[in-house]
Amino acid sequence: MADNLKVWFKDIYAKEFYTNKITNLSIIKTKDSPADSIQVSIYENINCGEIKQVRLYFNDKIIFEGLSDVQTKQVDCYGQILTIEGRSKGSILLDNEAQPRQYFNADLKDIFYNHASIYGFKNGLSSTKYKRSVIVSKGMSEWDVIVHICLRWFGKQPYIYQDKIQISPSQPKLYRLNGHAIQENYTIRRCDAISEVNIRNDDGVYSQKIYNHQLNNTGIIRKRYLIPSAEWATTQQKGADNIIKESMETRFQGKVTIDKIIPFNIGDLVYTETNTIPQSINCITGIQYFANKDTTKTTVILSSRF
Repeated sequence: MADNLKVWFKDIYAKEFYTNKITNLSIIKTKDSPADSIQVSIYENINCGEIKQVRLYFNDKIIFEGLSDVQTKQVDCYGQILTIEGRSKGSILLDNEAQPRQYFNADLKDIFYNHASIYGFKNGLSSTKYKRSVIVSKGMSEWDVIVHICLRWFGKQPYIYQDKIQISPSQPKLYRLNGHAIQENYTIRRCDAISEVNIRNDDGVYSQKIYNHQLNNTGIIRKRYLIPSAEWATTQQKGADNIIKESMETRFQGKVTIDKIIPFNIGDLVYTETNTIPQSINCITGIQYFANKDTTKTTVILSSRF
């Protein structure tokens, strides 16, 4: 295991621990989830209480920070292994149910405050003067509400960078792999793409068709039917456009595995040196770090756009 990987954690008694005796490590980050995940095993006799926080450092830079979900201590004739499973701070928004309510002619910033700011998240969304009515239904998580308002106001899914919720990367970095790629995959997924969305009007008739013109001449036929809620009454086509857009996000996908840890961020750009993956498929939408006693590697998922 690389000496430049170190784990820090704190228990409920405020005791802090810091070690590089890591035997197994997996970190997963994805654009589609607000919560990154970690599983790290430590081969060391550590006497700690219930763990509440965990960080993973690479070359003294934090590449994961979050909350402990599960800890397991294994003891045998070879010694003790402590395994910590956790998720980043975004898990708070997933795990907390939003209070059911209805906003009438509300400001985006007011809804954001009630469902994200109270948990310590910063508002990185663009300012807007538009007001809208929003329904928070029973069973929605706080994250569901944030996704909903971002789709309503901006037509895009949000994501979390550190403790800020935003729509797109603020300063994406460009990486050239310079021979470090050990495997490249390029996948075309015809099974995800939606070719047509039919929208129902107030009379119950599906009178409007929205076509996905990107699928012209592909032979793909996959239809959906949309019944707009009251909230989407004035923006029905936007709802259909979102269905088509989301279905296309994974149609063309690249995957690159690198023989070392590189501290990428979601939204960064990667260019490979072969013709396996088209140059247009270069935006990082997923990251996995893996390490054990034999190997250390990074795998990134690439899409054509964020």
